[in-house]
Amino acid sequence: VRTIVVMETEQNAVDALFHSDPEVVVGAVRAIKNSIIGSKSRKCTYMTMGVIPRLVHLVSQNEASARLIKEAVIALGSFAHGTDENIRAVIDSHAIPLLLRGLFFSEMAVVEACVKTTKIIYQSGIAPCELVYEDPGVVPQLVQLLSESSVFAECAAIILTQSCMTSYHQITLCAQDVVPALAPLLVKPWPRCQLAAVMCLATVVHHNQATAFAVAQAHFNGDSIPLLIEKLMVCDQSAEVQLWASKWYYLIQL
Repeated sequence: VRTIVVMETEQNAVDALFHSDPEVVVGAVRAIKNSIIGSKSRKCTYMTMGVIPRLVHLVSQNEASARLIKEAVIALGSFAHGTDENIRAVIDSHAIPLLLRGLFFSEMAVVEACVKTTKIIYQSGIAPCELVYEDPGVVPQLVQLLSESSVFAECAAIILTQSCMTSYHQITLCAQDVVPALAPLLVKPWPRCQLAAVMCLATVVHHNQATAFAVAQAHFNGDSIPLLIEKLMVCDQSAEVQLWASKWYYLIQL
């Protein structure tokens, strides 16, 4: 009896995604988002019911409210939290271009939802990196987000790291001033941002003498980038930060 009740509730929620009243749709998205947290089986059920493509469709509508977009994007992020199959389902629904477009939204709550969900997808390592470079405005926008709050900065740095796979990508990021944008994060009291920043810098210089030279010559507040990264190798830093700082030093000498 309990299984039937749950399934009816899920079907009602899915049906409500197609309702003509936007408030009903927002309520349905929020209900689905809340119900899948920590539940792999419910995520799977909703996926088989076509919820992910519907959420992407809702985000794509020009008349969609900021509240609906935010809730739908957060729900997509919840679906992406899980197996590679979940992440591929979100990617295959063509969500990434819409999420990247959302980085330019006027309401920062929507931008935050988009950058968080994009980070989740790219952190998996299976997202197509080229999508970040299709719109020439995306990389500069991500670089700009590095100077926002710790949440924005960490997410943007991770996205840039995971989408930097070729020498073209490395040169593009350097040309868009990613190095001076990352430098302040190395001295912020935000361990997660420090880690994300040094990982991004290591990726930018990986097997590329031109970008390695550019990063090695860069300064922030009078200190060179190598000196700032050297300070991250001390024992009061986390083991992961020390490891990536050491890796950066190794890569810069290749």
